[in-house]
Amino acid sequence: MPRKGQTVVVDVTDVVGNGRCFGYGDEGIHILVHGPVAVGDRVEARVFKTKKDRLEAQLLVVLNRAPTRVEPPCSHFGVCGGCQWQHVTYEEQLRIKRKLVQAALADTGGFRDVPVISVIPAPFPFAYRNKVDFSFTDRRYLLAEELGSGSVHLQKSENFALGFHAPSCYSKAIDIDYCHLASAETNKALDAVRQFCLRHKLSIYSTRSHQGFLRNLVVRHALSTGELMVNLVTTWQDHEFMLQITDVLREALGDKLTTLVNNVTQRKSVVALGDREFVYFGDGAITERLGPFQFRISVVFPL
Repeated sequence: MPRKGQTVVVDVTDVVGNGRCFGYGDEGIHILVHGPVAVGDRVEARVFKTKKDRLEAQLLVVLNRAPTRVEPPCSHFGVCGGCQWQHVTYEEQLRIKRKLVQAALADTGGFRDVPVISVIPAPFPFAYRNKVDFSFTDRRYLLAEELGSGSVHLQKSENFALGFHAPSCYSKAIDIDYCHLASAETNKALDAVRQFCLRHKLSIYSTRSHQGFLRNLVVRHALSTGELMVNLVTTWQDHEFMLQITDVLREALGDKLTTLVNNVTQRKSVVALGDREFVYFGDGAITERLGPFQFRISVVFPL
């Protein structure tokens, strides 16, 4: 039985959920592999946990590629954690989803031989998110190729990030250049706000000191009506800053921008909601349709 820290070669045979697959190593050892692996891969992985009935290992390198493998469109894939299956074809993703439903019914629910129909494919596998919450942090999550390289060789500043928190890491965030799950307009808003904040060197709220101005950028895009809301969450109201960022976003988005609001909070939590709201453009809400129903959507305040 291999020990913790040793490398193993695994033939991947099935999925188990949460972006993980399992397979078998030498002598039929059952190994759970973490990382972007695909059924049919032959991989090398490093063991980080040993149990009586199995090992758990982290993917190191793919030795032989599964026929379902594709090049993920997102440059952040494998680090962000928001997407788990971009490295396989969409048809394979649908098969995996059906498989996981069957496994949940059988293993968790105890139901056997339940017929599960094929998954109905989405008309748009990308750019379907109608709400995206980006976080500001003063501690950028460093990529593997940046670690140990020294500040001179870093791709971006260590002290600024606007994007998604790395998995299980709420004090740092990955600086997202483009999210393929979000609309093009959402990504334009992301880039415009990032560039403006970097130029003006604005302070960022720190989860360590609980000081700083910028907290969250939340974009809601109603896909049926095209209406778009930008909500900038800050620690205090800065009227002059909000007037400037309003001009920046109206220039970047044109008539795509429906409303712009500023939520203000001094809470120590990192939830993207405020205790006060100031509307700087539009009426503070957007309209979305779902079938025959129409919804008026605004920022929801906690009770």
